[in-house]
Amino acid sequence: MASTVAPSRAAGRQGLRFGVYYSGGVDWTFQTKVVRTLGDYSYLPYGSDYGDYAEAQVRELIVRYRPDILWNDISWPTGQARLNALFADYYNTVPDGVVNDRWQTDSLAKKAMGLRPMRATFDAFMKAVISRKPDFVDSVKPPKIPHADYTTPEYTQYEATQAKQWETTRGMGTSYGYNRAETERGYASFERTLFPSFVDAVAKNGNLLINVGPAGGQGTIPIEQRRRLDAFGRWLSANGDAVYRTRPHHVSQARAARGEEVRFTRSTAGIGLVILGRPKGTKVVIKDV
Repeated sequence: MASTVAPSRAAGRQGLRFGVYYSGGVDWTFQTKVVRTLGDYSYLPYGSDYGDYAEAQVRELIVRYRPDILWNDISWPTGQARLNALFADYYNTVPDGVVNDRWQTDSLAKKAMGLRPMRATFDAFMKAVISRKPDFVDSVKPPKIPHADYTTPEYTQYEATQAKQWETTRGMGTSYGYNRAETERGYASFERTLFPSFVDAVAKNGNLLINVGPAGGQGTIPIEQRRRLDAFGRWLSANGDAVYRTRPHHVSQARAARGEEVRFTRSTAGIGLVILGRPKGTKVVIKDV
């Protein structure tokens, strides 16, 4: 197989790392039944050849593009031993590459959940949970697995600084893709949601992965998404010293005397302090730090 690394080199010339995304947990072309419920989506059995297919595709991505980041989603359709061998070959090809934490492998428990009565029980349970707490689905933390270089909680944050680097993931609107029926009201606010999520993650040794979904046709970035990206750009252009080349301070957060939420970062230049929202006066007083 010929090596093809042009996208990776193009990203490197712009000072960027190059990563690839693969959804090992969902491929409906290998489903033998129609997906109708959350239980079906999560646990319907795949054809026996799906594991071979998925592994071959990921290996091709590794050889062709040598990605700095190997980002899998939802789960992985082989056992742990085969996954360990895949990781070993990836690290041998890209020594400083990293993998995320969404590689939950096939197991007896997952196979048992493939039985229709088990899926029905799961669906009833989830329906009851979501009826009591509708935002339950917006606070997903992938289960712990034997190996990952970083964790990826979805639409949520860690309460405290993490020793290991991590990232919180989310879309700008109500999903991870472009929806032509979605209006400005369907997108998260930069000031109230996206910016606080970003700064809170940075202060706790993490980063924000935010989806950008191009529109159909010419593949342009919708104006609603563009406005939010521009807002990030303006803020980072003025205040990037509080983010770039920083690490967590021994205190990650505090509340000012007038109630403002603040976050801290640290670098060789000193301590960075970021206010979430707008200050309530001309002075910000922080006690007990």
